[in-house]
Amino acid sequence: MVYAGLFLAEDGLILFARTFTANREASMRTASSKLASAIAYGALGPYVESPGDEYVATMGEASGLQRLAYVKLALEADPDNIEALVAKAGYITSDKECRLEVLKRAVKVGSRLWAPVEKEYGKEMSWWDFPGTRPYMRAIYALGRACEEAVDLATAQHCYESLVRMNERDPMGARFAIERMPVAHGASPRA
Repeated sequence: MVYAGLFLAEDGLILFARTFTANREASMRTASSKLASAIAYGALGPYVESPGDEYVATMGEASGLQRLAYVKLALEADPDNIEALVAKAGYITSDKECRLEVLKRAVKVGSRLWAPVEKEYGKEMSWWDFPGTRPYMRAIYALGRACEEAVDLATAQHCYESLVRMNERDPMGARFAIERMPVAHGASPRA
């Protein structure tokens, strides 16, 4: 059985030609019956396991409206899926407040999920070296960028400084973001 059509979601995002097969519907029912996002441990260290992971993986391979459809499916399967929340925020361009709220939610979910792991590992927590932490770190970075755009520089700086504390090697370039902030507003970063 296949369903297709034009849907206007509650949050204002439009899904076009959303198609489900009987297998996908069964998969969604199974995913919905699982718990929400949780920390799991694998060969590469801790990571977030989510009922929306199947859609997030497919989301990465898609673009445009097809990608948006997978974002919506991931969030239907798990409203706290960090990667899907960050992707959703990328589609919200006209409402900065809504975008900020979605990113704040992603960071809040990440903080809740990773706090016990950080406590367990203590100073040995190697954030970037555990690939499972990267969606959370990307959410923090995206929130920093969105706060910069909204001219909430204190929050943006806090986000970037958090990333530098999490990983001194700074593979995301948070130090550069901190340095460019005052320059963009007329002050020298070295003053």
